[in-house]
Amino acid sequence: MSTNSLIYGNDKTNNKIRPVLVDEFGKLQIDITGSDGAATASNQTNGDQLTQILGRTDITDNTTKISLKATSTGALHVSHLAGTPQVDNETISIPASGTQNGTSANTSGYNVIGFTGTTTNTVDPIYVQVSTDNVTFYNHSEILLLNGSYAIEFEKPAFQYYRLILTDTTAAPTTITSSVSRR
Repeated sequence: MSTNSLIYGNDKTNNKIRPVLVDEFGKLQIDITGSDGAATASNQTNGDQLTQILGRTDITDNTTKISLKATSTGALHVSHLAGTPQVDNETISIPASGTQNGTSANTSGYNVIGFTGTTTNTVDPIYVQVSTDNVTFYNHSEILLLNGSYAIEFEKPAFQYYRLILTDTTAAPTTITSSVSRR
């Protein structure tokens, strides 16, 4: 049984609705035209596969850029390009002899995630935990502390969610200040 799909897009160069073209191998035929980063359908391909489309998420924002990449299996990935990173700051309070995790960071559409900050506990390790569903987390990496400061970065994150966790063994309340950066 075959399934047919028809997709139309707005061609901003002449304000017409046009079909998005697909070649006989199922490859999208898309070209980026204009200074506003709008994608328009055309008869261009890049060899036998589409490798990358660049654009902006909003024409009023010159810093937020996106990259669309199609794999050889036809999967389409959307990524934020280097520019101004998204940064979230958090203070994590860990009770004496307790365990506490930070808020998870969603890495969908980002190429790099990094954690940096300080902790009042220089004895116990901070772990980076990962998850594919934001419910079940697994220890991934131990962060090395240097006088209570830390920094760790992951390029091309393999998991959708990342967070920090610490279990206190010093019997004293602990604080972690954290900046999570994604780009």
